Amino acid sequence: MRERPYFPLTHLAGIHVSDERRLHIAIAGTKAFYDGTHDERCEQALTLTGLAAPESVWEAFEKDWDAALVENHVYEDLHMRELMHNKGYFADFGHAEKMKLVASLWNVFGKHRPTRMRAYSCTVLLPDYERAKNTILTLREPEAICVNYCVGGLQLTEEELSLPKPILLYFDRGEPFMHTINRVWEKATHGGEYFGTKRGWPYQIRNIIPADRSYLPIQAADFLAWSVNRCHCTGDVLGSAFALSAKLMVQHFTWVYDYDEIVKDYPNG
Repeated sequence: MRERPYFPLTHLAGIHVSDERRLHIAIAGTKAFYDGTHDERCEQALTLTGLAAPESVWEAFEKDWDAALVENHVYEDLHMRELMHNKGYFADFGHAEKMKLVASLWNVFGKHRPTRMRAYSCTVLLPDYERAKNTILTLREPEAICVNYCVGGLQLTEEELSLPKPILLYFDRGEPFMHTINRVWEKATHGGEYFGTKRGWPYQIRNIIPADRSYLPIQAADFLAWSVNRCHCTGDVLGSAFALSAKLMVQHFTWVYDYDEIVKDYPNG
């Protein structure tokens, strides 16, 4: 198995605690990893997926994910678009090899479904978005709509809320979503929309950390995002099978913004 650096939540969050409290923080603290995807020309649908779980869950999940990659002879960072389109490292992967890898990764999700891992996916149908934008001239970007659902909709337990700012967010550094979430978070916590109230999701976030494909949970988020997006873009058998697996193998909250949903939820932009 490949050696990868592992950073505990307490280290990344800059918290210095006694040994007696470390277990409690491992239970209460949450790490959420986000990645987005779209169709080849970004003309049909844009999807953001987040995977959230307590620290103790991630450590075991990452080991199993890495083992599944090695078992299928994958020694580079996984990217679903490259895998499914036979690009880069995956150029010589046959259909059977790809499906065996995919099945192994779905099994990892299934193994950890009984834990407190949960996924959040939001898809904006881009033709519907453009139509709505003709009516609502100040309509926020589709990335912001996705962030609002996938980050603002995080469901936390009482244990996870027992510490101030219990959430660490990781976003793929190359995604437009990263800039969107940073802009909203900084505005809200430095005198913006939530200033004075100290309420709302920005005040549950300790930090936002840029990540890349070497982070195994980012690969897992990409895996789910691609699965959901494929279904909305093609509606073919493969896309439907992936979307069904994404609902069965992990606790998964999903939402699709078509024209009606956009104008209902964002009438003022």
